[in-house]
Amino acid sequence: MINRSVRERKSRCAPSHSQFWIAQISRRTTNLIAADLRRRQSYVSGFSLVEIMLALTILSIAAFVAFPSKAPTRPYKLDLAASQFADAIRHARTEALRMANPYGVYVESGQSRLRVFRGDVGTLPPTPIFDVVHPVSKRLYEIDLKTETGTQGVAVSTTATWSGACALPQILGFDAAGIPRCGSSWNVLLETSQIALSHAGHIRLIIVDGETGRVTIQ
Repeated sequence: MINRSVRERKSRCAPSHSQFWIAQISRRTTNLIAADLRRRQSYVSGFSLVEIMLALTILSIAAFVAFPSKAPTRPYKLDLAASQFADAIRHARTEALRMANPYGVYVESGQSRLRVFRGDVGTLPPTPIFDVVHPVSKRLYEIDLKTETGTQGVAVSTTATWSGACALPQILGFDAAGIPRCGSSWNVLLETSQIALSHAGHIRLIIVDGETGRVTIQ
């Protein structure tokens, strides 16, 4: 009798089969609704990695267009002009040694031009004759920075110190031994010569050593 009463109480307390499935369905529905809410919140409040990368790319391009780089550019025109001037002076000295005859350069600062000449030994000092040709182009060896596309805008100035008075310091000559001399007073030796080339705030110096005739760019 007692066992029967206990079974009846358990039977009344235990959930029915339908109640069990209703609870399961309710729990699953609640979980799905919560997951959907989290997914919707992530869509509203967050961005995918692809979206972030695309936005950064667009911002980078916009910043580059709006604020172009202000980094200093290399003075290619100045480097080219300095190289051409230095090569011309070296060529004049080389020809003087090779031909055992005076050669030199005439630097016209106001015209931003340099011309290579040979000296006429029939006069004293040797008279400059501008018939020297470039070893490659075979044209008259002269450099005009104003007309050449790669060197337009480069300014030229010259300074030199001599062992005596030099009436035309812009004319630099080399004797048969390669020693630099004043073109207007051949007995006056060069102590140091400096040709300054400037462009866009940059400067290159072409130095000719008075003792050796060596040409360097600084």
